[in-house]
This record gives sequence, C-alpha cells and structure tokens, in this order.
Amino acid sequence: MGKVFDIQRMSVHDGPGIRTTVFMKGCPLRCLWCHNPESQSFDISIGYNSEKCLGCGECAKFCSAHTVKDGMHIYDRDKCKRDGRCTDLCLNKAIMVSGYETTAEDVIREVLKDKIFYKNTGGGVTFSGGEPLSQPRFLLELLVEAKKAGLHTVVDTSGFGKSETIKEIAPYTDLFLWDFKESDEGKHIEFTGVSNVPIRENLRLVNELGVPVILRCPIIPGLNDREDHFDGIASLAAETRCVKEVNVMAFHKLGDGKYEAFDMENATVDIPAMQNDRKAEIIKAISKRISEKTDRNIHVE
Repeated sequence: MGKVFDIQRMSVHDGPGIRTTVFMKGCPLRCLWCHNPESQSFDISIGYNSEKCLGCGECAKFCSAHTVKDGMHIYDRDKCKRDGRCTDLCLNKAIMVSGYETTAEDVIREVLKDKIFYKNTGGGVTFSGGEPLSQPRFLLELLVEAKKAGLHTVVDTSGFGKSETIKEIAPYTDLFLWDFKESDEGKHIEFTGVSNVPIRENLRLVNELGVPVILRCPIIPGLNDREDHFDGIASLAAETRCVKEVNVMAFHKLGDGKYEAFDMENATVDIPAMQNDRKAEIIKAISKRISEKTDRNIHVE
C-alpha cells in the first residue's frame, strides 16, 4: 500500500511519448517555488476554493468543519477529519482532497487503460510527486508491476533519498528525470530546506549503475537565475555520463491558486513568471558552457 494524490493521463512532458503520470504523496523538500504544494504532506490534505463554492450547504449537513451562514461558506480546518467525505458531497468541486491509499496493482491497472497510446508513441508510466523516493517500498512495487506489464518506466525525482532505494529501483527504471534545483550548497538548503550533497551522491550512483538521466533544472527569477548556477548545471551534466539531456524548466504561476486552496504560504507570490526570451537566453548560456566542458553531445532545451 502507498499514497498517491493524482493520476494524470495523456501526459507529454514527463518523459518520452504519451505517458500516464502517477503523483505520489509526500515530500521532504520544501522548495520555495513548489507548484504542487498539496503534495508535500504525507497525510491526506483538504483544499477549498471559495470561488467555486455555491453556498449550497450540502457539506455542512455531514461535517462540522463546514458551516454556511447568509450564503457564505466557512471552513474550519481545525475541525476537519480529512476523511474526504465532503469532497464527494460538493456539487461544484469547491472542496478537493489530495491523497488516498491504494495498491500498486490498482495503480498499474489504471495506467494500463492507455497502453495503446504508449505502444504507438514510445510512452509509458512516470512516477512523480511529491518525492517518489520517500515511499521506497511502494515505488519499488509500482516499478515491478509496471515492468511485469511491459511498460517503459520513468522516475521523476529530486534525487533526495537513500542510496539503497536507488540501488533497488534502478533495475526497473528506464529513465530518471532528475530535478536539479540549485548548485550552491548553502542556497540549496535556503531554497529547499535540505542539502544537495545526497542528491549529488545519488546521481553519481545512478551514473555507476548506467541508468540514463534527463537533468531538469527549474529556474526561478531572483533565486537561482544566476550565472554561477548555470555553470554548476553545465559542470554536473558534463561530468556525469548518464546525463543525456538538460531541460530548463521556466518558473510559472500555475500553482499559485493551490496555496490559497490548501491554506499554505506562497513564498513566490511576488515573483513573475519567466518570459520565453529569458528562457532562450538561459538555454544558450548552459549549452555554451557544456560545449566548453565536454565533447559529448548533450541536448539542452
């Protein structure tokens, strides 16, 4: 058994081909720019979108955490039991639940509904999060079941986890999407709450095990949008032979509404989304640095 918070079908940005992405619950990192803040807690989380609320009061009939007065809905999180019953009652999906327990067999059964698309496009299943390494036994079960079903497998990870987990899952993983967030050790702790030392060590381990990696680098204006970080990305890609590609992930604002819905502080509320021309400049800068450090052809996009 394990916890997931979403299964997204027809994904085209989480590995090769058309894929189904399984989002696993819980993450030890607290990235300031997290665009899935509802994934951070390992517990079931309840969100509320006031703009969708009809003020009908159906939820209040069964749960004391919800009251409606003069057509206005009031949600008391301190009284919430997080059992998710209210989400089934909400007529306009103003109340949402993040996280539920399930089995690897049930997840792969859902994933296989789109197997024809994987076969025709070279796609498969991607396990993301949250941080999938934080549910090591469940992740291994998912990968084993996926391989039994003949699926191409991708693990989308920050790399923050135990080396034993990497060794266990590597034989069942066709590709890692490795989210490299910050080169500088001190800034990595400042931005994410954890050290990047185990992340680098685990990447070296993946390199020894021979599993290919796409290095994915979220760039956030005013934080890691810096020349020394670009040089750090290039050095890491050049010295790690398993890295086949580097993706620049431009900061966006799509997660802003989730912070309000789940009553969480948004540390990047005043940071603007990155413009396409700036992203193009960063791609050029990293590409140039990589070409200066290695003769390997590492695509940057």
